[in-house]
Amino acid sequence: MRGAHGSLERVFSGSMASDYFPIPLSSLSCDLQFIEMQGPIELPGGVRIRFHHLNHPGVAIGFRLEAHGKVVTYLSDHENFVKLNGDNDIARRQDADIAAFAQDSDLLISEAQYTEEEYPRRRGWGHSTYDDAVRCALAAKAKRLAVFHHDPERTDDVLDAHLSHCRELVRQAGSSMACFGAQEGQILEL
Repeated sequence: MRGAHGSLERVFSGSMASDYFPIPLSSLSCDLQFIEMQGPIELPGGVRIRFHHLNHPGVAIGFRLEAHGKVVTYLSDHENFVKLNGDNDIARRQDADIAAFAQDSDLLISEAQYTEEEYPRRRGWGHSTYDDAVRCALAAKAKRLAVFHHDPERTDDVLDAHLSHCRELVRQAGSSMACFGAQEGQILEL
């Protein structure tokens, strides 16, 4: 799957070029392989990976990993199609396609950058609201929702209030889906 500026290997190599970084990509002590996805791929150990294009300026990709009967879906840098393009058949179908991609996830890791009040000033920037992330997770029937992409100027108390809002939306929907904020170093068992 090629991005807007060529292959993933080219993007990584370019970001580690001597103009920007003192160590070239070839100096990394690992067996680094780049796989340009044209469709779903199977990795050793029975891991299947699929991708879906998201709604963000430039290229943004969501990933779905399936292994041993469990599903983890990762959606970053995505703006709800109906919010951006208006409530019409095409936009509703595009939002439904994203929810279908995340369908029955044991864990949906989803971006949630803005409140509903903040969104109009940031429309078109390619990011979701907390409400959008919850609605998508509920439509996908995800078991757990981890929200991330927090504004760095938000305090822990503000993030806690946003998470309480998300949990209230889940409760109002009559769902038992767990909702929490993703944290650096967090380990979850599926």
